[in-house]
Amino acid sequence: LFTEDFEPVFCLSAAPQEEAPSCLMYRAFPGDWVLARKPKVGQPKTILSQGTKPSREECKEAYDALEVGDLEKNVEDFVDNVAGWFR
Repeated sequence: LFTEDFEPVFCLSAAPQEEAPSCLMYRAFPGDWVLARKPKVGQPKTILSQGTKPSREECKEAYDALEVGDLEKNVEDFVDNVAGWFR
């Protein structure tokens, strides 16, 4: 039987989108909580990792501190441009 305390062992969810657009949160117990940005091409990139679930403010701070490289930005702009051809 379950006790009153329940410890989730896996979580994959969208991060607060107003504070961290295009980001997700992930945790596999007993590991850390991870906030990651999902680029248009490629796998998510970790922008924050910590032992407790990030607050909305922590998500915003991590997202605001994120630096997207020129190559990644150019690839995302290209993907957006190509996707626009099919709208």
